[in-house]
Amino acid sequence: MATRRLTLRAQVVSAQATALAEDLPVAQVLVDTGVPHLDQYFDYLIPQKYADSAQSGVRVQVPFNSQELEGVILSRTELDQSRKNLKSITKVLSPIPIMSSETIALLMDCAKRWASLPYDIIRSAIPPRVASAERSFAAVTEESLLPTETKTKIDGGALAEPKLRAYYALPPHSAVESELREIIRVRSALGPVLVILPTTRSLVNLQEELVAQGISSVNLAADLPRAERYLNYLLFASGKRQIALGLRGAVFTPMKASSTILLYGEQSEHLYEPRTPGWNARDVALLRKEQNLILVGYSPSSEAALLIENSELKLVATKTHVKVLGLAQSHGELLPSGIFPVVRNALKKGPVLALVPRKGYGNALLCSKCRNISRCTCGGRLIVSAKNAVPICAHCATAFPDWRCAFCSSNEKYIASRGIDRFVEEIGRAFPGAKIINSSGENIFDRVGDEPAIVVATPGAQPRTTGGYSAVVILEGLRFLADSQLRAMESAREIFFSTIAMSAPDTTSVVVLDESNPLIGELNRWSIGRLARAELADRLATKLPPYYRQVLFQGEAREILRLSEGFVQMQSDLRLPVEVEIIGPIEKSGGEAALLLTAPLDESAELIQVVAQVNRRRSVAKKKALSLRIDPYLIS
Repeated sequence: MATRRLTLRAQVVSAQATALAEDLPVAQVLVDTGVPHLDQYFDYLIPQKYADSAQSGVRVQVPFNSQELEGVILSRTELDQSRKNLKSITKVLSPIPIMSSETIALLMDCAKRWASLPYDIIRSAIPPRVASAERSFAAVTEESLLPTETKTKIDGGALAEPKLRAYYALPPHSAVESELREIIRVRSALGPVLVILPTTRSLVNLQEELVAQGISSVNLAADLPRAERYLNYLLFASGKRQIALGLRGAVFTPMKASSTILLYGEQSEHLYEPRTPGWNARDVALLRKEQNLILVGYSPSSEAALLIENSELKLVATKTHVKVLGLAQSHGELLPSGIFPVVRNALKKGPVLALVPRKGYGNALLCSKCRNISRCTCGGRLIVSAKNAVPICAHCATAFPDWRCAFCSSNEKYIASRGIDRFVEEIGRAFPGAKIINSSGENIFDRVGDEPAIVVATPGAQPRTTGGYSAVVILEGLRFLADSQLRAMESAREIFFSTIAMSAPDTTSVVVLDESNPLIGELNRWSIGRLARAELADRLATKLPPYYRQVLFQGEAREILRLSEGFVQMQSDLRLPVEVEIIGPIEKSGGEAALLLTAPLDESAELIQVVAQVNRRRSVAKKKALSLRIDPYLIS
């Protein structure tokens, strides 16, 4: 008979049997409990053997409810009589501080701002420990990143101010990477620079640009091997490296006060954390008051626009002019007749970029006779993936080989909401002999040559060129503007400006949109001031961010209904501000529902505090956790 393996349980030594640290022997530890109602710090005694290593920001292992859990020391205090029976820290996992006092304060502020567990923020902010990386870190010396002769020649004008919080509006006809490189040159002469980018593609492009210019940097992206990511984190946080590039999670990285956070594409959905608690990199960066901050983009978000309007962000922009024509579709045609001479002339000089709203072929099938939208029995829309393809349901993938209209029984199809594959087909017929390049979906080109070609792309898949496109054409402009999502106008403006910016100097671009649309005028002036102010006024009138805070719950319909009733009762009992608007429950598919709470900014702190208390009570009662987002990118 096999003997059962002996397991040793961790023993907690009493304070009387263990020599304690002589100075500040109590550590306030944030413990990774994973339980919403246990989100405060806990006091632990510090044994004498850890007196030097158990410092603020250090990872430790502590006994907690018969388990051994990881925690981070927030601070150290004196021992008083009321705390003499405390448990002791089991061990210091690493003597290297992973957080500064400023980072600790930032994490606590974020936990309050997004009604979350502090350790949920820490998991996003701090890479997992790798012992081999710590050994490598100890052997690395500090390096100077910019050549000495470069440092003496920097003249960044407005961007060279020692104390700066600004929005840098990118100019046209210049690559994003070269603009970011020059800002890095200017700011790295004043202190460390942390660059936050929205996508891996944009990070790799910038890294290649810096390498080509002999500028060294470290990569903090979460998709790196664990050891490499943790080592890079330690190198930059300690000041041994001065320039770091990262995605949204890197925004928490410790930095000294003279440092600069450079955040590109601040309105991008990619900078919103998809997991609980759903913070976004822009708002986290704005909470970091000790650092300089430069938001970089073509068109600011509503939040950034309001800060510019209130002079909390300095607008740094170049006055220039771009030639952009607005051509309306008169009969729903894919290519208005005015586009043809522009494209033909441009093809004599180089590549032409055509931007279309969506990928795929036909994203909606209508009856050609009665124009009713075709739907599956499950409620999903029917789509067509290619020319002569069988219609299928976008939701359940059911095929309809013998499709007929459910209203009039006609079998004549009309493809609406056309995708890029349909555009490629039509453009190929309109410009016979021209080389057509399709950049979308799984087939994205990073760069194309300067030879004549029509490059058809979807947003985010536009290839780069060396000298810029000889013309840029944005097709079906109204489809970009007609999206019903909360951030549709912000997204459309950024797409239009960033795409037109890829044109070469002294060229003509076209947007398929009525020339009276104010966006055409703003593109020609290369300014978004008027549109941004108009949208801010609309958002104030309709009680939307940035003037109002939004709290979105999603989950089982029954739970959301009970939650809604609870908030209504709290409001009637004056435990919830009367200014809070309760919207819902809103029915979703699959037995799910949503509940939206909105409040003016001056009442938002109280609302979020109430939301946090509700989450704690639900945790104590062991109720199923609900999805919670505060100021989400999308409400869907």
